[in-house]
Amino acid sequence: MGIIVRKVKASDKERILEISSRIWGGYDYITSVFDEWLNDSRGFFACAELDGSLAGFGRCLKVNDEYFWLEGLRTDPKLQGHGVGKALTDFFIEHGAKENAKILALSTYIDNKASIHIIEKSGFKVVANFVYFETRRRKIIEREPVKGVENININLAMDFILNSRFIRLSKDYFPYGWKFVNVKYGLETILNKADFIYGIRKDGKIAGLVCGAQVVKGFGNLSVFFIDGEREAVSKLAKAVFNLKSVYSGIEFMIPTLQGETTEAFEILKKFKIRNYNKFVPDVFVYEKILK
Repeated sequence: MGIIVRKVKASDKERILEISSRIWGGYDYITSVFDEWLNDSRGFFACAELDGSLAGFGRCLKVNDEYFWLEGLRTDPKLQGHGVGKALTDFFIEHGAKENAKILALSTYIDNKASIHIIEKSGFKVVANFVYFETRRRKIIEREPVKGVENININLAMDFILNSRFIRLSKDYFPYGWKFVNVKYGLETILNKADFIYGIRKDGKIAGLVCGAQVVKGFGNLSVFFIDGEREAVSKLAKAVFNLKSVYSGIEFMIPTLQGETTEAFEILKKFKIRNYNKFVPDVFVYEKILK
């Protein structure tokens, strides 16, 4: 019977959540987004059946007419090695081409060896590297008052971000949780979704900026989209973020790196003993495939 890829139906929820429960030690976010993905007309939520049984799934999101984002690719760990991941990847490449997309992009983690093999064989190329930091509520540093932190409006924030080292090192990729969008395709849209945009000024000018939001509602994590600037300002802004610990179950940071260079936030987060699982080497990779 082989592999058949089709659109996800409401009746697939139980099986999809069963597979999701086996991913990332049960901390997968699919439970929180299933209904949204099922009803979001901007995305194509697909699943793959292996010999008649649902074995994997994923979504392709239309960010705009040119740029499509591939996310949530999952295969039942018990059914890996049967071509499910490749079938889904091939399907989404074909879908993007039919929709006249110019770029199909995705992110993956260093441990996803099978996924990396599939996407590289399918013609995806690495375009940006990040180091992932995270801390859980019980391990977040003690609350410490921070002076000089203020809310920054979106226009000022955009100007600071676009001229930052962060954006230079990320090659213009801006994280929104585990989604990464080239700034020319939607920086303002992401900032409009931020729970906060904080800054610190020095001599009247912004010396540091941080922004973030709970990207997956109900999942509990705060995703810090951006933190950069002068060292002292970044240190204070990191503390201001940690002061939000009572609101979120955990906090995650994506810090860009390029040819050994990184931002001030990298060493500051290390100093605060914010956790990384891979000895602080690049472990989150953004891939692109040019479709036309």
